[in-house]
Amino acid sequence: IALFPNPNTGEFMVSCITDVTDDMPYEVVDIAGRVVSRGALHPVNGVVRQQISGGGDHDLQPGQYVMRVVSPMGVNIMYFTVQR
Repeated sequence: IALFPNPNTGEFMVSCITDVTDDMPYEVVDIAGRVVSRGALHPVNGVVRQQISGGGDHDLQPGQYVMRVVSPMGVNIMYFTVQR
């Protein structure tokens, strides 16, 4: 799974090629361990290419974050930085 650009402004793209056909849930977690956003990646014909924006009802503040994506193959963890 690729997350780009990194660093970003709180809006970023997630992409991958996968054999998974079901949605893959994700969480974005801040440096304090709080879940600031939840959602799901939606594979279409074996490809995920999805824009992620902000942290739910609030923009992501500058800082370090972790995105966790759960799939049948396990948990993928990606680190990223939000800058303004």
